[in-house]
Amino acid sequence: MCSSSLCSNNFVFLGELGCGKSEIALNKAISLAAQGKNVCFVDLDMTKPLFRSRDVSKMLDDKGISVCYSDQFMDAPVSNVGIEYPLKNKEIFTVLDVGGNETGARAIGRYRQILQDSGTLFYYVINPYRAWAGTIEHIDGVLGTILKAARVDLESIEFVANPNLGINTTTEDVIKGYYTLKNMLEPYAEISFCTAMNELSESAGEQIDVPVIPLELYLQYPWEK
Repeated sequence: MCSSSLCSNNFVFLGELGCGKSEIALNKAISLAAQGKNVCFVDLDMTKPLFRSRDVSKMLDDKGISVCYSDQFMDAPVSNVGIEYPLKNKEIFTVLDVGGNETGARAIGRYRQILQDSGTLFYYVINPYRAWAGTIEHIDGVLGTILKAARVDLESIEFVANPNLGINTTTEDVIKGYYTLKNMLEPYAEISFCTAMNELSESAGEQIDVPVIPLELYLQYPWEK
């Protein structure tokens, strides 16, 4: 998704609850598999019952992607079974979908040294249309909490804009959302890339000053399909 991704095998997607990181992580894993890579997808989402990557594990398996997650009962802790091996294996491209807020982020904190040693790329996804991303104060508050729990330094983060309002999103929504977020972050950080649904990515990309990555939507309500 960026030039630095060419030299990394591990990709971690973080962000506030409902920002769309699961969709982006799924697209990344599927893109890698389409290139013939050996891909392991790790679902560490422990904060919501809907729109979890594990819900499309059959689809991922059909594409040759191994899926790793632990079943959860109520609020019971989730163990990270099978994560250390793919993270250390240079022959495996590992994509981690980390659950929103500090609960999910804490799950990768114990692997801090492995992640650092392997040159892992950390992406922090922000959807400017979410209520808790409406001001720089809200963004900073959630970001700080997540990074502290994940034990990730701010300098290691690449910011991703995901100006998405669901299946009714328009090109204008993408452009407006991107520049709203850019103006909020600009004094402090840069956005590495923006995402948009496949049919909007080309038109939005003509008016956005960072790469716009097209997304296929895999996590939808049945009536949206």
